[in-house]
Amino acid sequence: MRAVSDELIICTDDGSYGRKCLVYRSVEGNAGIKEREHRAYWAIGPAIMMKFVAATTKPFNAPTTVQP
Repeated sequence: MRAVSDELIICTDDGSYGRKCLVYRSVEGNAGIKEREHRAYWAIGPAIMMKFVAATTKPFNAPTTVQP
């Protein structure tokens, strides 16, 4: 993902890798940035987390892919 991304943000609940936070909280802080209209999101993990990520990006029409 790093090779094809301008920015890659990795989050884990326990901070064992990347940011320590709930993933959808990190998305909330980034989804509405207007100067990055071509932003896309990928969420991989538990269904409930992916549901919250998709719900968070929906108001911004941000392309979102989830993968269990």
